[in-house]
Amino acid sequence: MKDQVQARWRNDEIAARLKSRAAEMLDKIKAGTSFTDVAAADSLKIEWRPGVKRGSPPPGIPPTAIAEIF
Repeated sequence: MKDQVQARWRNDEIAARLKSRAAEMLDKIKAGTSFTDVAAADSLKIEWRPGVKRGSPPPGIPPTAIAEIF
């Protein structure tokens, strides 16, 4: 039980940090910094995925990401 609580806490902390970092990145983009520059600052790779649809996620994109997109 204790291990489960610790794992959930760790996952919650990771999610909170990722959400905070994403908000910071979005603020930079809204302020006029290019998407490419914001991604490069964190060594992130930009990929183009045409045809993303709500009901059928393409390979490599988890359904939870699709839910966030839409």
